[in-house]
Amino acid sequence: MKMLKEIEGYFSLDTYSILLYLTISLSFPSTFKISMVVIILITFLQFYRFLINKVSEEYLLSTYFFLLVFSLPFFRSTHTLLLIINIFFNLWFFVTNKQSLQLKKYKSELYIFIFFVLILISNLIHKPILKGIDTYLYLAFYPVFFLLFNKKLKEKLIEKTVKVYISSVILSSFYLLIINLINDKISFSTNTFFSEPLGVIHVYFGIYVGLAAIFIMSLYLLNKNYINKFIDSILLFIFLVLLIYIGARTALIAVIILFIITLYKRIEIAWYKKAILLITVFIGLLFISYNSMPRARNGIEYIKKTYISFNKNDKEDIVLNSWRNMYKRALVIDYSVSELKEYYFLGIGLANITKRISDKIINDGYYYFKPMNTHNQYLHFLLGLGLFSFIFFLFILYHFLLNYPAWFYFLLFFMIVMLTESVLVRVKGISLFFLFYLLFSYKNKIIE
Repeated sequence: MKMLKEIEGYFSLDTYSILLYLTISLSFPSTFKISMVVIILITFLQFYRFLINKVSEEYLLSTYFFLLVFSLPFFRSTHTLLLIINIFFNLWFFVTNKQSLQLKKYKSELYIFIFFVLILISNLIHKPILKGIDTYLYLAFYPVFFLLFNKKLKEKLIEKTVKVYISSVILSSFYLLIINLINDKISFSTNTFFSEPLGVIHVYFGIYVGLAAIFIMSLYLLNKNYINKFIDSILLFIFLVLLIYIGARTALIAVIILFIITLYKRIEIAWYKKAILLITVFIGLLFISYNSMPRARNGIEYIKKTYISFNKNDKEDIVLNSWRNMYKRALVIDYSVSELKEYYFLGIGLANITKRISDKIINDGYYYFKPMNTHNQYLHFLLGLGLFSFIFFLFILYHFLLNYPAWFYFLLFFMIVMLTESVLVRVKGISLFFLFYLLFSYKNKIIE
């Protein structure tokens, strides 16, 4: 009871906010419309409570900001609704409190908004005009939200937010476990359909889980805990097992790499002993992953086979296997690089990449190939937007690394994942990355 009261005070929880958290956690593809209606009704009631002085401005803003973060793993429309509500509340108080902006203090927000403008210009240049721009509108929404963001919430904001996010991943994972058990879909082999009930593919759910693991390690390095060291260690192990189970290979590799870095930082022995120990741990973890994760094992075999086929230019073999994951990725990269040689300056438009590259592959006789994007975020932006916009995107990453090194793990995790996945082509990926990018741009006691 004491711990529950501490949590209640820490996050300003009451009956209304708890009901909102519960409603959000039940936002699945089949139920999100009901959840959204309930959220709207309770929000009107919450705002009325503020107008009659039943709750404070700080309560309202902090509650809905944490709800926004909590909603990340759940159905996208619910998160979008909460983002709109947050922008409205912050705009309301910005106007009523007669606040002002000193834009030179908001470099991160301005850089991301400029990146949105570059994407908008690209979408106006390339036909079909403005196709898919609705996805990238979130690159405008988040900077606007954080420009209006009330500075009264600064106290321990980042630490609280990270803990809310970890909690949401734990709860969504628990829900998925129960649903899969009820539907008799739990097995001892890799299950890439585990997160389907949430309307999320295994790649993105792997990113959610991987990021939660990264945050636990980040808190540890900052001498903080999600709960305590023992429970945090158990949670980290569970997240690793879950990544193996759902077949999220890149997220798993990123977490393992950062886990090795964490051990290197914390173990107080001679550097060469550290190196030997950590290399052993790294090889051991890869060995365990290889033997317990069929997708990883098959992936390595496919890479070998794919390399041999492409190296020998064995078109017959490539055609026959052009439906397979590794062959598809190799074909897309090969054709994307060829396209890039001609259109490197302005690109071909983000909305055109999948169709244009896939059509060329199929027209060249790879009949079994199924359309897909580049599966490499760097190549995707370079081919879609051109050289200047791509360099600006790299600058955004560099700006974060230079100014907010305390959350280097967050950035490195995404930079590794972006090598094999185009995570910033969907709202889910954009929301997850840029929400925390801008949040960590706030200096806070936990960073100092």
